[in-house]
Amino acid sequence: MLINGWAPVCAMTRATVAMEQRYFRLEQQIERCRRLASMMTDDDVRRSLEELADEYEAQLTKQRGAGFMLRH
Repeated sequence: MLINGWAPVCAMTRATVAMEQRYFRLEQQIERCRRLASMMTDDDVRRSLEELADEYEAQLTKQRGAGFMLRH
């Protein structure tokens, strides 16, 4: 429903907020995987967590269309 031209603006705002929430969740997953990996003594588990973080990071980079890297 169009009320004084605001309906398209509201829809775009909701879409933008949803996209930012997806970015935030991926960023949190990347940080969590890297933090857990840094605490692991088992090399296989550590490597698996790093690979998972890399996969999340690739998703985030693809979604953002930029070279975002979240490494310490």
